[in-house]
Amino acid sequence: MWPILKDERRLFTRRVLIFASFELIFSIAILSRLGYLQVFKANYYKLLSDKNRLVIKQILPNRGRILDSSGKVLANNKSSYAALLDLLEIPNSQRKDVIEKLIKSNNLESKTLDNLKNLPEIINRNNRFILLQAID
Repeated sequence: MWPILKDERRLFTRRVLIFASFELIFSIAILSRLGYLQVFKANYYKLLSDKNRLVIKQILPNRGRILDSSGKVLANNKSSYAALLDLLEIPNSQRKDVIEKLIKSNNLESKTLDNLKNLPEIINRNNRFILLQAID
């Protein structure tokens, strides 16, 4: 009777070791893949997430003038355009040239021109965007 129990115990121990080995190999594979993605591919996925923030919006066309019964214009359309300038996306060497070209364009609102002329020396994530509003 004892030899049978010893064989069963050996078989059970062997099965446990095999199962534990597979579990260890699987855990090492998962952890190494996680480390690879976190360390070596971090910049790639950061770039993907940054590009994912861009929003494309359809600009609706002008709807025309509103007239009263005698044909007098009550409301007229005025075209205006807005864009966001991300200062961190422009290389430091080109930033001054881009801003000078925008100031010279002569179709920006005065508030936008003031913002462009009074840029802070250090650009960080808190002051990186400038709203550009153009008049037509």
